[in-house]
Amino acid sequence: HKKDFSPDYLPHSLDKALRCFILIKTIRLLRGQVNKHNTMMINVSRFTDVQNKLAIPVSEKIKSIVSAIKGYSQLSSDEAASNIEMKILRLIWIEEFQNTEFEWITIQRKLIDSIQGIEVIAVNSISQERLNYDQYESGRTVIAIGGLVLSRGLTLEGLTVSYFARNSIMYDTLMQMGRWFGYRPGHAELCRIFMTDEAIGWYSYITEATN
Repeated sequence: HKKDFSPDYLPHSLDKALRCFILIKTIRLLRGQVNKHNTMMINVSRFTDVQNKLAIPVSEKIKSIVSAIKGYSQLSSDEAASNIEMKILRLIWIEEFQNTEFEWITIQRKLIDSIQGIEVIAVNSISQERLNYDQYESGRTVIAIGGLVLSRGLTLEGLTVSYFARNSIMYDTLMQMGRWFGYRPGHAELCRIFMTDEAIGWYSYITEATN
C-alpha cells in the first residue's frame, strides 16, 4: 500500500489475532501468571500515518469485544453465545486453545479480568505514546501498532501475539524481527504468530541456513 492508505476495516486474520490475545491472557491468569506484562504486536506498515490510522479500527474492535464480555461473560455458556462477539471468542478457543487445561465456562468467567486495562497504542516517531513497562508494577496489557520502531531494538515485554505482514528478504532484518519469537516460560505453547506464507518461507530458509 501507499502512504495515504486508510485501513477502514480489519481483515479476518487480525480480528482473530486480537481475540487470541485476550484468550491467551485469560489462560495465563488462570495459571496464576498475574501481574505480568501482556503484549500484542501489529507490524503491517512502515508508514506512520497508516499505523496511526490502524489504531482506530483496532480500538473499536477491542471496545466491542470488551463490551460483550462485560455484558455476557458471567452468564451461562448458552446465554453468552447469544452475543456474536462471545460466540466468536468461543469458536476461536475451540480452534486454538481447547487442549489447554481449562473448560470453556472457566475461560468465559475469567474473561472479565483479562480485559482490564487493555491499551491500543501506535508506537512510532511521531506518536506521543511510548512502550514503557517500568511504571506498571501490576503488569501492562498493550496492543502495540508500529513499524520500524518495533522492528529494531525495542523490547516487547510479555509478547504473546505477533501479527505482521512486512516484506523483507534481508537476512539481518529477518533476524532482528526473529527475536519476537523468544522463549516464554509457562505459556510458550499459547503464543501465536500471524504472518504470510512468503514470510514463513523466509524464516524457514534462514533457519536452515543457520543450522
